[in-house]
Amino acid sequence: MKKVIAGIVAMTTVICALTGCGKDAADKAEETTTAETTEITEEVTSQAETEATEPTTEKESEKSQDSGSEEDTVRKIAEEFAETYNARDYIKLFRMSSEDNWNGMVEVYERDPELKAEGKDAYEISKILFENTCGKYDDDYKISTIKTITEADYRDTYYVRIDHNIGELMQEYIVEHGGAEKVDVKEFREMWERVPRNEFSEEVEKIKAYRITFDYTKGSESGIGDILIYSINDGDWTFGELNFKEDRHEEYAELADYLKEYGGYELISEFRESDLYYDDFENEWYIVSSDISKNYNVPEFIDDIEECVYYIDEYNYLNHKWFIVAKGDEVVYAAVCDEDNNLIYFTDPGPNSVISIKSDGEYEFVDAAEVSASTFDDVYDACVKALKNK
Repeated sequence: MKKVIAGIVAMTTVICALTGCGKDAADKAEETTTAETTEITEEVTSQAETEATEPTTEKESEKSQDSGSEEDTVRKIAEEFAETYNARDYIKLFRMSSEDNWNGMVEVYERDPELKAEGKDAYEISKILFENTCGKYDDDYKISTIKTITEADYRDTYYVRIDHNIGELMQEYIVEHGGAEKVDVKEFREMWERVPRNEFSEEVEKIKAYRITFDYTKGSESGIGDILIYSINDGDWTFGELNFKEDRHEEYAELADYLKEYGGYELISEFRESDLYYDDFENEWYIVSSDISKNYNVPEFIDDIEECVYYIDEYNYLNHKWFIVAKGDEVVYAAVCDEDNNLIYFTDPGPNSVISIKSDGEYEFVDAAEVSASTFDDVYDACVKALKNK
């Protein structure tokens, strides 16, 4: 499955997947400074510094028969993807999951003598790149029926927008060096290993995206999955990460962990800007939630709770409900739910725990079953009760 947060589909990850470089090489690439990169980095930095503009979106008044026909088109493409995925036709799958500006990469790597020596042809390279983008699953996963097609939230497209801009610069590099058949493979690899992914802009002129859900089978088992499909600047429809529900627990847990960590950074920042004494708030227990109405006992040092929620929610790349429980400026618990209000959350001791606050102000974690908590709302209510009874 695609690694979340800053490293998703980084060029270093892609190249290491192809060439077999280890973690040390990837870490070294991440540590490369801007001064050590070449002309490509300068172009990327320039793009990242360009003033951001909100992309063109479809207005509600424009959604009529055209919207319906577009969704019909998306459904047909999704059905074609399902058929192709079930056949594991990786060359076609890579084309369906990458924009045209990424195709030159396969052509370059087909000429790589090291990959040739390892027997990695166009099919094998396409397979690696597809799995790096959409996820790697056993062959017994089969997509059976396309279910729903709904318009995706703009934040749900964050990483594919960055990937688009990576592809644009990659294609520009290939063209400037005489085309895929003339690019120096070693130089190409070294170049893209050194380019930090966070230097790329996330801004695009226009994007349309849908989230598709589907039924799937895995041997005798069955379930529901989803995949993102998008079009940037009226280009071809392209598929993003593929998710089978049973495999998403780790992803949600990582998100909750991330919200716990960066929510803490935001609270520390809020406190430092308040010019208040920490001693007055170090034992304050409270809840900050993506649903403003569920914020509880928010302390005085958080001057603008809506702004605070906004900044924490910027890290909510799955765009689902969440809340954090904090003591002073420390986040001690984070909970995230999926679109079905199922609870998939992270705590220090384990994923099936709920916070319990002792009379002396210390806290511990108890099994969710002890407080009859099974859903996101149940756990929220249990946490509020714990704060009231402390």
